[in-house]
Amino acid sequence: MNLHIQFDFDAVSLNENILPHIRGDAWFQEAEAMRIINELVELKERMDRFDDEKARLIQEFVLLLGQQARLLSRPISAGRTRGLAKLGDSAFDLKRWLQVAYRSFLRRSYKPYLPPETGCVMRDALVREMRNNLVNRFESVIKPDVEQCLGVHNAFIRRCQET
Repeated sequence: MNLHIQFDFDAVSLNENILPHIRGDAWFQEAEAMRIINELVELKERMDRFDDEKARLIQEFVLLLGQQARLLSRPISAGRTRGLAKLGDSAFDLKRWLQVAYRSFLRRSYKPYLPPETGCVMRDALVREMRNNLVNRFESVIKPDVEQCLGVHNAFIRRCQET
């Protein structure tokens, strides 16, 4: 039986009418903290999966760098030019995959699972520390690393087109 349907409960009115009365209860605060902790654990796991995917794409790009070095050591020829163009196309594809993976991570993982800095997050030191660690990991490692990788990809693609 679905009480929401039977009694036509409205989530907004439930929040306005009931939440103020239970928000201070220990059981509610504990449940809120556990929910947020579970979401932060999920976010960490998704960060790890994104890092693994990014590492795989970077490894493929490193192979392209080696191929580019071999091609550039050859005398200028039509074959060398075609080879470099192919490498540029491959790098462009890898860059696009990285961009898609990053946007997907932001939209489906980082933003939905990162709780705002209010309520339980501010009261519970463990939750606050977990949240801050994940925000710091994103802001100081993941985001700058992706931006730097995209810049390297762009420079590589330009070099392939110019030579």
